[in-house]
Amino acid sequence: GTYLEIWRIRFVSNALAALTITPLILAWADAGLSALRMEITRILEGELLLFLLITVSFIVFYSSAPDSDPALLFLPLPFLLWAAARFGSHGSATTVFLVSFLCIWAAAHGRGPFAEGPAEQSAVSVQVFLIVISMTLMALAAVIEERDHTGEQLREREALNRGVIDSLTSRVAILDRTGSILTTNESWRRAARSRSTLTSRIAVGANYLDMCRRAAHAGDRSAERVV
Repeated sequence: GTYLEIWRIRFVSNALAALTITPLILAWADAGLSALRMEITRILEGELLLFLLITVSFIVFYSSAPDSDPALLFLPLPFLLWAAARFGSHGSATTVFLVSFLCIWAAAHGRGPFAEGPAEQSAVSVQVFLIVISMTLMALAAVIEERDHTGEQLREREALNRGVIDSLTSRVAILDRTGSILTTNESWRRAARSRSTLTSRIAVGANYLDMCRRAAHAGDRSAERVV
């Protein structure tokens, strides 16, 4: 029984360290100081976020009484979500570390909601609470960064495709399965600006096949070749 108890305490402690300290080191070691090179508005947003998070965490974990409402523990959560959504893994790792430090420091000094009860019980409560918070924020930050990375790849691919079709001298329109125009190339747009052909009457979003059918019915031979 004693061996299992010691193993459990060490395992949970090591898991907490791995979830709070390791991501912080890896996140900042990977990007270095380049992660701090951002617009002034982002810097001000980060400073405001840290100030509010530290203030709220200090009130919750240090100033509140041991028998205070457990719901107060959720007060730092919006700021942690803010950090993960706006600053990715760097923001998530940094804010989780700060919250963990304040929470452990307050409990070690007998303050806050985790100070009630025996020291061993308080330690377990702190560890479980911080592990759950850390895992949740790490997963959220990873999903957000993956979404941003995928969006950037799609924008680059769209720019490449746009460059390819714009380089063609023939008029090109890309249609969906219903015949609606999704996009056109530069030659098509130049023809549309000239207002001298059927192309001039068809813009993105219009149904090209329907327009051609109506034009063919009206006697337009160029539209007849399409339908």
